Amino acid sequence: MSEILSPIRAVAGESDGDFLRRVQPLIQEAALLGIPGNLPGYLRLSLAAYINQHQRPDAFLQRVLENDLFGALDEATDYEAGIIPELARWIREHAPVTAAGSKEDVRAWLERDGD
Repeated sequence: MSEILSPIRAVAGESDGDFLRRVQPLIQEAALLGIPGNLPGYLRLSLAAYINQHQRPDAFLQRVLENDLFGALDEATDYEAGIIPELARWIREHAPVTAAGSKEDVRAWLERDGD
């Protein structure tokens, strides 16, 4: 599991134990939200944190949420570029309607307090 989540740990700079205690609720939230399990762990966690805690996602996911295809492709790894359709479909069908669609929608979502 730590390999899948390592991009988040590298940014956080915390111990393994602290990291796992922090992300365990996000793992559960991602499952409850029905975020597809075949998406990389860091994307599932980032999407769950964005939706449930209004935390800023990485640049790639933020561009997808903003409906900025060219920006998303500029930020994407080769793998991420290939999953944009599935990710966008999930966002369209399952994310709160006010959480995505434009830069303004994402900015407003990030400024909201957690519900």
